[in-house]
Amino acid sequence: MKKKRRIIMCMLIGMLIISNIVYAEQIERVEYPVLLNQTGVIEFKKPLFTINDSLYVPLRELSEQLGIGIEWNEGKKQVELKIETEEKMNERRGTKENPIYVSIINLIATPYKYHNQYVSFKGVGNIEFEGNEVYLSKEDWAYVNTKNAIALEVKNDFCVPLEEAKQLNGQYVFVEGRFNAEYKGHLSGCSGELEDVSSYYKKMSRTDYEELNEMSRE
Repeated sequence: MKKKRRIIMCMLIGMLIISNIVYAEQIERVEYPVLLNQTGVIEFKKPLFTINDSLYVPLRELSEQLGIGIEWNEGKKQVELKIETEEKMNERRGTKENPIYVSIINLIATPYKYHNQYVSFKGVGNIEFEGNEVYLSKEDWAYVNTKNAIALEVKNDFCVPLEEAKQLNGQYVFVEGRFNAEYKGHLSGCSGELEDVSSYYKKMSRTDYEELNEMSRE
């Protein structure tokens, strides 16, 4: 009888190990667009994953984009979501803690709509003397079309080491900071300036994500 119990226990443990291995293989990092009302794409800083063909997104980032308050209740050990009024949501948007994700096209076309608000957007980066900008496209960057660019305020305490930032010149980057529609960079050639820059990093391409997915399967 004891021998049978041991065999059964060994079988159960083996099944658990195998199921865990299979489950782990079904976790995949992905890059899917998440559309809001079919009009705008929600940009996530943290990666998205699929687990058993179900998509998982960062809850805090999603709730903030939708204007839903989120808090951790330490006493009850639970996450609490609170639907905010449109007025309250608008008060929070554009702050350093909750920047507005916007297309660089909107900043160029309607700069005063975002004046003195914290925004995040992507474009082609360039860090050099009297040429700190984020361009709309690689073509604009190649031909130094600064009218299709947002200037960057770059100081010694820039959010990333300058040498590291320069290595991203000509690549798509994700940036975050306070938008100033009145100052237009060196020689007033740009369509505004991003000050108090808190984020500047490479925007991963589809190829980058595919390579990561391949590595995760190995």
